Amino acid sequence: RERTDYTGKYAPAVIVCQKKSAGSETSADGASYEVMQIDVEVEEPSDLPATQLVTWQVEYPGEITSDLGVSKIYVSPKDLIGVVPLAMEAEILNTAILTGKTVAVPVKVVSVEDDGTVTELVESVECRSSDEDVIKVSDRCDYVFVNGKEMKGKVNVMVNFTYQHLSSPLEMTVWVPRLPLQIEVSDTELNQ
Repeated sequence: RERTDYTGKYAPAVIVCQKKSAGSETSADGASYEVMQIDVEVEEPSDLPATQLVTWQVEYPGEITSDLGVSKIYVSPKDLIGVVPLAMEAEILNTAILTGKTVAVPVKVVSVEDDGTVTELVESVECRSSDEDVIKVSDRCDYVFVNGKEMKGKVNVMVNFTYQHLSSPLEMTVWVPRLPLQIEVSDTELNQ
């Protein structure tokens, strides 16, 4: 319900929740439970920034009040259900350890809407490698790479991509040469 005693531009909403029964669910291990989900509709989304902050507080019976909490709400005219990172290759051979030249694989990140529409995302994508000793990701999240400073290779190393509240991992395999590298040539003059 909306508070009527508030005179500011935006009136706070009050949501009242009550436990169904005293013994239905107990949390002996201190785990938290989802109490509710709230759908928010924006009246004029065209001029709003993509992120809105919502301040909230829990009031318990007996006038015990929690600290203020702040949460992000992502505002979008689209009904996004997922993001998918797409790489041109699933494997990288780290020859940069030998040559010093960066080896890169382009990545495109797309969003998927509930009606099946797929759109390439070029801004506001965040990304992070799960192990930078194996693989790195560019600041713009448009390619993954190795530059020769990596310590090891790995099968199924993860690079995580996030857009608004959605995230998805990209699995890559990075192969590295075993050092010291020994090369044998059949030509006796070259094989010295």
